[in-house]
Amino acid sequence: MKALLLLLFFPLACVGQHRPVIYPKQARTGLIAYTQAVPAPEARQDILYRRALRLLDAQGYVVKASNAATGRISAYYGQEMKPLAGQIPSCSISYTLTLRCREGEYRYEFVKFTYTYTTDEYSSGKMIAVHFVPAESLLPTPRAGIKMAPYAAAFKRQFDQLIPARISALRDGMRQR
Repeated sequence: MKALLLLLFFPLACVGQHRPVIYPKQARTGLIAYTQAVPAPEARQDILYRRALRLLDAQGYVVKASNAATGRISAYYGQEMKPLAGQIPSCSISYTLTLRCREGEYRYEFVKFTYTYTTDEYSSGKMIAVHFVPAESLLPTPRAGIKMAPYAAAFKRQFDQLIPARISALRDGMRQR
């Protein structure tokens, strides 16, 4: 009888389970990095480079460095995030995007993800501290039995939506024209 009950309820217990997100990391640094080479067989390096500059400008990136001869662009992006669990009033995520345009392909690399938030350090509210936290510390490798702080769990949910959307927008924009 117990075996029958176990067989009936085991599938129900598994329904709520989901596979944890595994974040791609650089072997050398251990930091989260989304990197991929994307073929663009119809495009020359200069066309991809100009297309990338226009796209980054339109999407609100701040271009830190660019070199038309090498086809390399380094840009910074910061975005406000929703207040986390009502605990932290002001927070944002920032990262660096490096693009390398070549004949027939471009390579993107999203790295240096940083979570920034402010807190009142004193009860009088006169001093505000700004905290810069590497995203890797808020996006732990999934392990059984480890619970994340409420703000870290909210950050993770937003991060898991934001980054794939930014990659998709980049790929769609580079495909145009």
